[in-house]
Amino acid sequence: MATSTDHENADTSGQAGKEVAPQMSVSGGLWNGIIGKPFHESLTLSALISSKSGTPQGTTLESATNDDWEHIRGAVWNDDPDYQLFSDTHDSNHSYTLGFDWALKFKSAEKEWNPNNLGFTRMKNVTGRSHYGDLQFLHCMASDRDEEPEVTKANIMTWMEVMYKLATGEDDKITPSTVVSQSPLGVLFPDDSLPPNWLSLAFLLSKDSKFKGLDIGRRALGSMFHVIQDSYAIGHAKRELLNEKDRVSDDPLKFKDGTIDRWGPIQIFHTYYGQDSVSHKHYDHFFDRIPDPEHLDNLEQWNNLIGCRDAVDRCKVLVEKKLEGKKWEGDDGLRQGLFLSIPFTYNCRLPSQGYFTPLRHPLSTFFRNDFSFHTKMATIQINGSTANLVNSPDSVPKDAESTNFILIQGHSDLTPGQKQKLEDSKVKILEYVSRNTYLCRYEPKDLSAIRAMAAVKSVIPYLPDLKTTVTLKELIERDNKKTRYEVDCILHKSPNVNANNLATSIAQKARVDLQDLQISPSIIRVTVHQDDLSEIAKLDSISRIEEVRPVGVLNNEARAILNVDLLTLSSSYEGANQRICVADTGFDLGRSNSVGSEVQFDRSIQSIAQGPIRGPI
Repeated sequence: MATSTDHENADTSGQAGKEVAPQMSVSGGLWNGIIGKPFHESLTLSALISSKSGTPQGTTLESATNDDWEHIRGAVWNDDPDYQLFSDTHDSNHSYTLGFDWALKFKSAEKEWNPNNLGFTRMKNVTGRSHYGDLQFLHCMASDRDEEPEVTKANIMTWMEVMYKLATGEDDKITPSTVVSQSPLGVLFPDDSLPPNWLSLAFLLSKDSKFKGLDIGRRALGSMFHVIQDSYAIGHAKRELLNEKDRVSDDPLKFKDGTIDRWGPIQIFHTYYGQDSVSHKHYDHFFDRIPDPEHLDNLEQWNNLIGCRDAVDRCKVLVEKKLEGKKWEGDDGLRQGLFLSIPFTYNCRLPSQGYFTPLRHPLSTFFRNDFSFHTKMATIQINGSTANLVNSPDSVPKDAESTNFILIQGHSDLTPGQKQKLEDSKVKILEYVSRNTYLCRYEPKDLSAIRAMAAVKSVIPYLPDLKTTVTLKELIERDNKKTRYEVDCILHKSPNVNANNLATSIAQKARVDLQDLQISPSIIRVTVHQDDLSEIAKLDSISRIEEVRPVGVLNNEARAILNVDLLTLSSSYEGANQRICVADTGFDLGRSNSVGSEVQFDRSIQSIAQGPIRGPI
């Protein structure tokens, strides 16, 4: 029977329980990955062997070459995007670490990504982002309870496009050396997140790997395998069952002897929170063993594990398409034929009770242009403040009568063409402030023309309540004695008035003398009573109000952002006729006019050019 036998009482309804890892299992830890079962690794190797990719029959995880392991490492990447389960050497790419660092990151993410109390540092933990947060699409899941299905699908397809083009080398604008922010993935890795978006796609997929045979194309294809495999895990997505007549049990899910469970279109994307621990692990095969690990070329062994046969078959097709030279674009390209490009019916939200309920009625067609989407905005987060505008109150204005600044939310991130259409309609996009959401300047009062655009999900005026940072709000709530705060009022990039004129209004609202303000072109600093902050926030030219922190070292997060603890040189410095830039004042005593005299450059270093010293770096 097609079942996983270790937990006969596993529940598939999604009743609330202890949170668990949302993916088919991978191995990790001591003794060549004794923790967990290597399902992603084994499914990947099965697909490679059966697709005639050059991996010989009889290959096992133990005997696989480093080249084969480049694919496998890519398949593990979705679970280990911070590279904490392996320690690459010059000659080997599959040596396991203790796994402690991965476990700590994963554990901390439980709190950081609690939807009822989001942590401030959550975007710095990429392991948490992948398993609990905004990168859950790497596991074919929605990133949060209110995410629209077309957004989930768009994120998945964006990832798959970049990975496939890396694997084939078909696009000279998407190569291992392409900077993440300059690729389509830029919208998925914002400036304030890790991994850093100013480094390359190669760094994203391999970090500081020392392995001599590093192959980003193979790792990219392996990452695609992971998404495909997870799409057939019941805890990740609900698919249409094609052979309903062969099912003999729902709890646990079982099929007739000799039959394979076959699955069709995705109906629901699940998200992490609210799922049952035993149920999720049961259908991720966390406790199951690989049926025949010595003969991974035998695909029949996957027939009795829910979702696994379809998963390996789809990965096999992907490899074969690549070997045939199929491109991503075109009538016969992967974009049109990829397994994900099939009708989604509706997404899923997980209420606090933990059971699954549809977010909306099923779509009758595959994202038809005439489909009427919800007109209310989903949850957005701006300046750390979270606003769920799905049920926006009547007090929220429907037009821009009293402001020149609006929030526009798309069904997905806007394309260059869609942005140009907005610009042609007198919209000036100022900032990308939340998922699919843009802060814009728009002087006309009527917003109906913007709402009518197909790419726009919702548009509302920029609310004053969103201008004060959450850290300032929490500071006020915590301190019952302090009432006056020094704050910076940040102007919009295109304000209605200049800083000097705005300062007069701020002084009036704060009930202070104008001479007490510190005024610069984009920031006005003022000490204000906490009760007057809401009045200052009503000034239209103000974009953000944040507390002034005392000068000092508050944390060392910049080290992680800049990856200063990692050696990420593309080439070694051998000291022979190489030109280098020294960003340091260590050669001298801090006097820009005395560098040449204090260091004997003529002995070992030739000073080509010197720039001004502008203080400590």
